[in-house]
Amino acid sequence: MEKWAKGLVKEVYSQWKEYKGKYECWAQGFGVFYSPIVNEDKSVKPILIIGWNPGSSDKECTEQISKDFKNEFKKYENGDFSLPTEHEYLDYWKDDSYSIIRGWKSIFKDDENFLKGVFKNSVKTNVIFFRSKREKDDIPEKLIKFSSEKTKEIIKQLRPSVIIAEGVTTFDKIEKLLKGKDFKRKKTQLCLPIEYKNRRCRLYCKTTIATNGQDISLIGIYHPSYANTYESQRDKLYKFLKEELKQIIK
Repeated sequence: MEKWAKGLVKEVYSQWKEYKGKYECWAQGFGVFYSPIVNEDKSVKPILIIGWNPGSSDKECTEQISKDFKNEFKKYENGDFSLPTEHEYLDYWKDDSYSIIRGWKSIFKDDENFLKGVFKNSVKTNVIFFRSKREKDDIPEKLIKFSSEKTKEIIKQLRPSVIIAEGVTTFDKIEKLLKGKDFKRKKTQLCLPIEYKNRRCRLYCKTTIATNGQDISLIGIYHPSYANTYESQRDKLYKFLKEELKQIIK
């Protein structure tokens, strides 16, 4: 499994190199896996956490390799496509400047050990591997399609019990992506609507996708980076996630 994962990272690196200088944020680089994919006993981790695409801490896109990508770039240039040895969210656990970690911790504010268990048992990736300053930055359509197809490959290879989409719109996009002969939606989408600033939003959604003879729970949650904006609803989200994951995190 790890050999396959390294091969995938190498393949993404080759695709990225082919587009050198062909779009504004090329030098921001890319990321595929932000965690190990297997446990110490070599069993595959049962949870897959998926964002939309990796952002960047650089203020602007330039022709210089991004500071966020510099270390990985050196590795790849030297032919090293090994995966991280620790989940990024655990690696940055005490970094309060990392908004997504701060948001996850605020959802599980009284149950951080359970949250650590979630991260220890999960693989982290994104639908689009290539970095940008904003979601709507001009990543070439061929790279978007390439990433989307590889995301489906990741799901088929890892066979997670649960997929957690970071962002309900990301959930919508993943649900749309997982169609065709290899994927089938088995249950109707269930969502919890909430009121936020005089408009209706969805706190979370859930459906069931079947692939390779296995049922996968696909869950989408209001993006953790914005957890402070729905403080009054966080307890509902916590209880929902705890119920969904309690059979995995014991």
